[in-house]
Amino acid sequence: TFVDGRKVKNAADWAERRKEILGIFAKEMYGEEPPKPEVVITELQDEKATIDGYAIRRQYKMWFKADKSGPCINWIVWIPKFAKKPVPVISFLNYRGNHELVFDTDIPVQQGWSRAGKKTDGNKSSARTRGDQQNPNNASVFPVDTILARGYAVMSACYCEVSPDPTSSEKDPKFQQIPFAYTGVFELWGKRDNSRTDNITSLGAWAWALSRGLDLAERIPEIDARKNVVTGCSRLGKAAFIAAARDERFTVCVPNQTGGGGVPLAKRDYGENISTENRAFTHWYCRAYAKYAKEPWKTMPFDQH
Repeated sequence: TFVDGRKVKNAADWAERRKEILGIFAKEMYGEEPPKPEVVITELQDEKATIDGYAIRRQYKMWFKADKSGPCINWIVWIPKFAKKPVPVISFLNYRGNHELVFDTDIPVQQGWSRAGKKTDGNKSSARTRGDQQNPNNASVFPVDTILARGYAVMSACYCEVSPDPTSSEKDPKFQQIPFAYTGVFELWGKRDNSRTDNITSLGAWAWALSRGLDLAERIPEIDARKNVVTGCSRLGKAAFIAAARDERFTVCVPNQTGGGGVPLAKRDYGENISTENRAFTHWYCRAYAKYAKEPWKTMPFDQH
C-alpha cells in the first residue's frame, strides 16, 4: 500500500512503491543517499599468486576525482587462479585494515585513524595485527581459503578509509563523532547543511563504498559481477543491508548480526533501541530519527523489517 492509500497492483506499481519506501528511510532514518561520484578511477597497485598458488591477490587504489586528489579507498581482491570462467564475488568492508585479513607483508598497514583494539596503538593501526583474522582462536576469522575453494572471488576495503567511526566517549575534540565522522569521502559531497534533518550519514557512506566496490568488480575480467554477495558484521552488516536496498545490482545480501538499527524491528524499548542508538552513534543516523526515541511503537510510521 502506498502512503496515500493506493494499492500496489503490479510490477510497475512496486517499482514506484520501492522508491517511496527508500525515500522514507532516507528522510527519517539513514539520511539522504550519497550521489554517485563524478568518476571512479581504479589503479592496480600489485598482484601475486597466493594461498599456495591457488589464488591471485590484487591490490587496487580507487579515487573519485579525475586528478586523483581527495579521498582514496584501498581495495584488496582474491580470485581463484584455476577457474575456467568468470566467478561470483563476495564483498565486505573490514574494521581495521586489509593487512589484518591475511598474513602478507606486501599489504600495507592501514594509515590514518583506525578503530582501536588490543594490539593497535590507540587509534592507529599496527603491523602487530597483520594476519590477525587468520588466527583460529579469534572471535572473528576471515575464511579466505574456503571462499576461494568454493569458487568465489572475495574483495574488501577498510571502512575507516571511507568515514572514521569514533566512539561517543572520545575526549579529543579533533576525533569526536561530530564533525570528525563526516570526513573521508564526505569531502566529495560539499559543505554540510546542518539545518537539514536528513543529511548523509556514516552508514550511508559505508553503503555507498560497497557500491563502489561493485564498480571495481565489474571492471575485473575474471569476476562475473552480476553474481555477487554483499555481507558484513554488526555496523558493517547494517551498511551491507542499506547498500543492497539502495543498489539493485547487489543480488544477494547476507547481513550478519546487525543489531538495532539494522535488520531487527525498531519498535521496542530493550536492547539496542532508537534511544540508545541516537546517544551512542550520532553519526550513523540522520537527526530526524531521534524524534522516534520515545515510544517508537506509537510514533514510528515505518519499520525496517
